[in-house]
Amino acid sequence: MKNSIFVIIVSLLLNINNYSQSFTQIEANLKPMRYASIDWGDYDNDGDLDLLTSGSKFVGDTANFNNSDPATIIYRNDGNDQFTLVDSSITGTESGTALWGDYNNDSSLDILISGRVEINIGYSAVTEIWEKDSAGTFYKSIILDSLDYPNASWADINNDGFLDIFLSGDQDLSFPDLDPVSILFTNDQNGGFTRDDTSITGITYGGSEFADYDNDGDFDLIITGLELSNGYITVLYENQNGQFVQNPSNFLGVLRSKIAWADVDNDGDVDFVVGGQEGGIAATRTKLYRNDAGSFVEIPLPDSVLAQVSLPSFDWGDYDNDGDVDLLLSGQIGILATRITSILRNEGNFEFTALNDELVPVRTGDAKWADYDNDGDLDIAICGTDTSNTFGEYITRIYKNNLNVPNNAPTKPIISNAFVNGSDVLCEWIVSSDDHTPQSSLTYNLRIGTAPGGSDILNPMADENNGFRKLLALGNTNFKSSWEILNLEDGNYYWAVQAIDGAMAGSEFSNEGTFTVGSVTSSRNESLPQEYKLEQNFPNPFNPSTTIEYSIKEKSPVLLIVYNALGKRVITLVNKLQPAGNYKINFEASSLPSGIYFFKLSAGGFSETKKMILLK
Repeated sequence: MKNSIFVIIVSLLLNINNYSQSFTQIEANLKPMRYASIDWGDYDNDGDLDLLTSGSKFVGDTANFNNSDPATIIYRNDGNDQFTLVDSSITGTESGTALWGDYNNDSSLDILISGRVEINIGYSAVTEIWEKDSAGTFYKSIILDSLDYPNASWADINNDGFLDIFLSGDQDLSFPDLDPVSILFTNDQNGGFTRDDTSITGITYGGSEFADYDNDGDFDLIITGLELSNGYITVLYENQNGQFVQNPSNFLGVLRSKIAWADVDNDGDVDFVVGGQEGGIAATRTKLYRNDAGSFVEIPLPDSVLAQVSLPSFDWGDYDNDGDVDLLLSGQIGILATRITSILRNEGNFEFTALNDELVPVRTGDAKWADYDNDGDLDIAICGTDTSNTFGEYITRIYKNNLNVPNNAPTKPIISNAFVNGSDVLCEWIVSSDDHTPQSSLTYNLRIGTAPGGSDILNPMADENNGFRKLLALGNTNFKSSWEILNLEDGNYYWAVQAIDGAMAGSEFSNEGTFTVGSVTSSRNESLPQEYKLEQNFPNPFNPSTTIEYSIKEKSPVLLIVYNALGKRVITLVNKLQPAGNYKINFEASSLPSGIYFFKLSAGGFSETKKMILLK
């Protein structure tokens, strides 16, 4: 009896210990770094995430300013917690940015780096794009402006399907002079970028992030950092047809700063956290803002929960698979530059529990979520200087998530239609569901190509066969269940979409749809229909998809609905104001049973219903 009680007590103690220790460091043998940037991505397309690090590599016996060397390193994920250094020939940078991204839509990840290449007085700086050749070796393909203390971000700012670049930093490399600048580089779709003049305020010592904060179908930009005339700023710019217009909202202005978007309250729009140095080195600040339908409200949190940091890193992800995103934070606090790495566990309603003892405290580094071992929960990579001594030792570590809370990918979306209007297309789909993340907080990843399964027009950076995410980010349409791509050439196109949950797990892609540019007229065409008309679907019977064509003689509210044989609505294919023109809709019915269905068009006082047969 005593032995049994002893076994039970020991078992309980072990379980409590396992629960309290959410993360365990693995022996990854990574090069220690500070002033560093890290990013996860599946560069070798083998189905697991590899690690990109760029920063000041420790090369001496003590961690001080004279014993470091800028380096950019790729570590290949070999599985079973094993990482292999495979490439360190890429230009080494520190105090900058290193990002994966596919700028040329060839389904192979490229690297954008920007930063210092020397750390002594008289340093230089670079901004470069490196891409991979057929042998798997990276080579320098593009050189952009050299800026000190730079920040860079990718996004498709003009809805043409190709990644563009925002770059900011100090263009005067002669210490201690400052000349902050912000630059937009527009992708020319031919392997190059066009340097565009922009009204965006020039900043340095800061950060930037793109997101569709107002859910209007394009990517907006928020920046934070040092601006010469106004000091420390955080400014939101709204994307208006590719032009960025300043939003009047007032936010915490900081330098040595970073910013990160996420849907913290699961209401289907992005909130954000920003942190940095507000005044002197003692004035470190962090604030969280809630997005209320395009307006922002500061959420006050005690310092014991949301640490007041400068030189921060922020990353959002649902590490405990409870359906809301948690914050991974690192940086330095106050005049003593106290190091911290904290997990803010989201308890809902903008309440958080700070977990400060799980991870090594660091500053001058970076921290990122990723499910590197494909076990369904988010792990962590961290780099920076720790608390080992006065200066701190350089470190780069990976921590495995031990919670073992299962997470299933979302259900795959169902595509509904693609509206072609001249050279533009609007793709729409039916939203997915998930076992943890609320439907309103799922994001979506759209793929468009010129061949079946292709993604040469809009690349989701995910495996089209199983949905595996090659990069961890919000989907390329954010929370919207429709997206517009502009200025397509005439031809046939193929598209599909996947859903992404708060733990960055991607669903399988939907069944593929098609549309044609060049055979559909609209209000911008010379030949306009003279009457309202609904055509019979083709093919009919069909399995699993069919095409419905209709004509609108004048600008009208249009409603196109599919009903089953009992008269119950199955799906609304169109519900919007449309200009005069001829339209073609793809109806995808793979999730529906065989049977008789009806589709009804209502527009401008016109109404007509036709029958179609789904035969599986």
